[in-house]
Amino acid sequence: MGSSMSYDLQKNGYSGVEHGRSFTGWWIGACDDTSWLHNVVGLLSEMASVRVASPIYIEPNELSNDYYEKRMSFIDPWPGGWWRLRNLVDYELTLSQSLIKTAYLHKNDLLYNFYRMNRASIKDRSKGEPFAYIVPARQNDGLTALKMLQVLMFGGVKVHKARRDFTVGSTLYPAGSFVIKLSQPYKPYAWALLQRQKYPDIRQYPGGPPVPPYDNAAWTLPLQMGVACDEIMSPFEADLELMDSVALPPVAAPGDSPYLALDSRLNASFAAAFGLLKEGVEVFRSKGGFTAGTLEAPAGSFIVKKSAQAAKVLPGLLEKWRLTAHGLNDISGIPVSRIKNPRVGLYQSWRSNMDEGWTRYVFDDLNIAFTTLHNTDFKPAKGSKEKTVDLGAKFDVIVFADEDPDIIKTGKPNPNSEWARYYRQMTVPPEYEGGLEQAGVDALKAFVEKGGIVVTLNEACLFAARELGAPARNVLEKMERTKFFCPTSILRLEVDNTLPMGYGLPEETAAVFADSVALDTWVPPAEWDRRVVARFPKDGVLLSGWLLGEDVISRKAAVVDSSFKKGRVILIGIRSQHRAQSHGTYKFLLNALLYPQAE
Repeated sequence: MGSSMSYDLQKNGYSGVEHGRSFTGWWIGACDDTSWLHNVVGLLSEMASVRVASPIYIEPNELSNDYYEKRMSFIDPWPGGWWRLRNLVDYELTLSQSLIKTAYLHKNDLLYNFYRMNRASIKDRSKGEPFAYIVPARQNDGLTALKMLQVLMFGGVKVHKARRDFTVGSTLYPAGSFVIKLSQPYKPYAWALLQRQKYPDIRQYPGGPPVPPYDNAAWTLPLQMGVACDEIMSPFEADLELMDSVALPPVAAPGDSPYLALDSRLNASFAAAFGLLKEGVEVFRSKGGFTAGTLEAPAGSFIVKKSAQAAKVLPGLLEKWRLTAHGLNDISGIPVSRIKNPRVGLYQSWRSNMDEGWTRYVFDDLNIAFTTLHNTDFKPAKGSKEKTVDLGAKFDVIVFADEDPDIIKTGKPNPNSEWARYYRQMTVPPEYEGGLEQAGVDALKAFVEKGGIVVTLNEACLFAARELGAPARNVLEKMERTKFFCPTSILRLEVDNTLPMGYGLPEETAAVFADSVALDTWVPPAEWDRRVVARFPKDGVLLSGWLLGEDVISRKAAVVDSSFKKGRVILIGIRSQHRAQSHGTYKFLLNALLYPQAE
């Protein structure tokens, strides 16, 4: 099919077409390869880009030998010259029409092979293949477990539900547990999402540096979403029913109790809390665990004071998020802290930061109101008498998504950075140049001193440490790849869930490590303090993917809650909201936004 597309491009006079290019066979957890796991042909085409939509001119001598010399898979090199958006679109339209034509001519073969592969997925069982995966009924966040099952079923995976208790080996699974048998048409897809990956240790040469994967080395969905999921190798018997859809739990009407409790283990409880606060409802967070009816509520659970306004908005929020509110008659014996509706700012540089986009997606998904901040928002306006912008006048929390600290401050990476070559200076309007600069850093420091909260995610933690003085240091800076290497993988964390930043999380969780940090902390100067909320364990750090140099990050901090004067600088050194997939660690970010007010 690719050869036919190449032929049609050549027939239409489009040069510079290469076909048969080899790529990694390791699925990277991306949409463009997902067709393979559904027994469907998947083809990747990429055109040379332009400068957004502006034409570019390439001199012939600027073409590398790879794109200048003829070979069997590249018979008609492009000679150089002008390359426009129009060219890009013409190439894509031609190859897309060619694909449709070829699929039409070979319709019967394609459909028959699709049938054969689906049949093999059902009948054949390869060596080392599990019999099934079980999602137990009891979960830390049951609603997120149901969301994971919805994702699987959206991708065509067949899911069963147990009508009665059943036993596998010595483990008893209660009725209501879910079973994903691998004997099904889309077995490759289900298996890829549910299994723990073990990326091969590939080196440039024996004993040399590791060869990085194209993208992810791991993507195990249950680990990312914080869902307990057991791999079962041997066949077992259970009374199961095939699900047509995921049934969400019924919502009971709030009772007449003067207070209501929402479980902090549920991400949905945070979304409801944001909705209540937005409408002016009084909300508290517990400092410890307590009992509310059938709920054994953990620390950080939300307590809502019943009022006319609460009665008006709460039923709709419970219905939307499928939550149960548990009645409380008296909270005098429960230590609590008040929380307020946070005015959230999210920094957006002019460097097309994908993680910032994903953070916006998560905020929108959970109905978290926020304001996008640009460089000018951190600097006094021209002609202003003020030397420093008062960020606290408009914001309570300012979030920095994963980004190079030099880009945050200056708008461009350090010249010695491995990414510097990707940031060729282009002519852009002056308002889209630069970063926060020193004026922005000074404004952030003043914001924290007066009680503001700065939240930094992943690599942005280096900005907090270097520029804001947070008492932490990344032990991985300038680390050689032969000593430590962890391409996007899933690692184990130990969490102190008695601290406000750990509320609602289990004592052990899985976190996405993607160009992330491992932090050393120390006893800070008098005006600073710090608490380590999550750390890498002493050993057994890797859960899925590839990790070299476990000892380098052993016992190092991953999440640090530091305070300075009246405010806080929070360092979340992992991808807590990675591509809106890592629901299991959302709470690190959500807790930072709903941090209990100081007494």
